[in-house]
Amino acid sequence: MMTQERQKYDREFKQKAVELSIMKQIIVLILLIMLFGCEPDNIEYDIIITDVATNLGELNSEFDDYNSDLPYPHQRMDIYFSSNRNSLGSDFDIVAGKMDFSYHSEDDILNVSIPMAVN
Repeated sequence: MMTQERQKYDREFKQKAVELSIMKQIIVLILLIMLFGCEPDNIEYDIIITDVATNLGELNSEFDDYNSDLPYPHQRMDIYFSSNRNSLGSDFDIVAGKMDFSYHSEDDILNVSIPMAVN
């Protein structure tokens, strides 16, 4: 009797070990597919830096405004940059503004505009 119970236990143990091994293999396969299944986006962008700065209207000031940060892509977004305008040229702080972007892929044109402030 003891031997039959032991054999039954051994069969169940082996079956669970096989099931666990299969589950591990499936998990490894899923991880491999997730890691290597997609090709990376190799998008190249043309960076245009002009010799003359472009005034962005209400967003710019007569003071030093630089170090912008533009999230990409979006329609209307915040832009953050360093400026010493609030201290009238003494100290720099972070200034925020809004910008609208639209890209027309057929014409390869990027439009940038500053939304009008509502008073």
